[in-house]
Amino acid sequence: MTESKLSLLFIPDISGFTDFIHQTEIKHSQHIISELMEIMIDANELGLELAEIEGDALFFYKLRNIPSLDELIHQVKRIFLSFHQHLRLYENRRICQCGACTTAESMELKFVVHGGEFDFIHVKGKQKPIGESVITVHRLLKNKVPSDEYLLITKALLEKLSGNIEDDWHLLSDTYDHIGEVEYVYKSISFMKSELPELPEIVVDNINNPMMIEFETQINTKTLDIYELLTNFNFRRLWTKALQEIDFNKNEINQNGTRHTCVINNQKINFESLRDAGTKGKWVYGEQTEDIPLMKRVNTYHTLTPVDSGTLLSTKIYMEPSNIFSRLMFPFIKNKIKENFSSGINDLKELAEKHTLDELYEMV
Repeated sequence: MTESKLSLLFIPDISGFTDFIHQTEIKHSQHIISELMEIMIDANELGLELAEIEGDALFFYKLRNIPSLDELIHQVKRIFLSFHQHLRLYENRRICQCGACTTAESMELKFVVHGGEFDFIHVKGKQKPIGESVITVHRLLKNKVPSDEYLLITKALLEKLSGNIEDDWHLLSDTYDHIGEVEYVYKSISFMKSELPELPEIVVDNINNPMMIEFETQINTKTLDIYELLTNFNFRRLWTKALQEIDFNKNEINQNGTRHTCVINNQKINFESLRDAGTKGKWVYGEQTEDIPLMKRVNTYHTLTPVDSGTLLSTKIYMEPSNIFSRLMFPFIKNKIKENFSSGINDLKELAEKHTLDELYEMV
């Protein structure tokens, strides 16, 4: 670290995320951005202080003892790789086909870094940097850099940092009202993605020698709304009358491997969300459980197909009997299982056709 009165201003800024109108996409985009913000904050290794979360950006500062150039680049790399690793993991496990979820992996990250002296404004025990250097670092988010993912460092700060820049840095300047010309250097950092580890292939645990039940339901509602009702566990008690309790993580979007626990008839049943093989790009949602009496495993898949009048919901239930007795009993329990499942789907149909999704969000 270099002893100096100079303080550091550091902004990672997310870009490339489409603005969505549909309520589901807005809520999913909020979840995704929130997760990414937490990932980036957790990747802070330089003891940076978080001044504020500014939309899709984080505003950090570090008072004096600013890092060397190598330390700064290492910190940028740490945040950048954590950001993109999370997006790759999300895409790998994603089951939702809404606009927010399908475009999440295309998001990009840039860094703007400046140095200077600044004061603080104090409000309710919290302090926020203010001053010309703070204005400058925010103005620099709008610049002439011909790259989507980059590290930008003002020339004034660079001259104070220990360490030498390589040949892949470029010098530019921009002029801003009330500030004047600001010179800076920048380098593209997209190449860092080559260091991201490979993701394991998702292996679908198929049923052995399955016994199957299937049925179809026509629902006069948008496919995205039906999908949200099926996959958002907040809505589950609205259309599953036998459900007494449901336990799940309210801070994440349902995806492959997500777990939740239902209490039905005083019995706890654990479920895991599935993405069936070959369903990427299709509206398919699956759940698996090993807690159904007489069955070793039960997989349920809901396939949603947009049609002129709304959505065609096809439900297939694959069951693996636990023993020869349960296999022999299957013809007797098949109708009861289908009755229970179709009753819930019919309640979902009635709910979806009676209320808008905005109204349903108000209910939970």
